[in-house]
Amino acid sequence: IATALACCDRIGCKLNVYIDLTEAHGYRYHSGLVFALYAKELGTAIAKGGRYDGVGEVFG
Repeated sequence: IATALACCDRIGCKLNVYIDLTEAHGYRYHSGLVFALYAKELGTAIAKGGRYDGVGEVFG
């Protein structure tokens, strides 16, 4: 999350960005924390992420 916010700072993002730690969408291969970054001005997610510790197990 810190990396995503740092990227916003580096590119000069002037949007009001907030983090949703209850993000539940995705392909069900995340493990642990899943999040989405939203920009209030855009009304949509500008980034989504999480941990992928078990992704290899899902695909065999």
